[in-house]
Amino acid sequence: MTAVPVGASSLAMDVNDYARCLEELIVRTFFASKLAPTENSPV
Repeated sequence: MTAVPVGASSLAMDVNDYARCLEELIVRTFFASKLAPTENSPV
């Protein structure tokens, strides 16, 4: 069995954390745009 370098597992954790933050940002942006639309909104 081959040992996994510590750096590789650390990188995977960083990527997972980044993906989670990015997903939260997308969700927040989506709901914010629905609550306060800026394009083609009737006045």
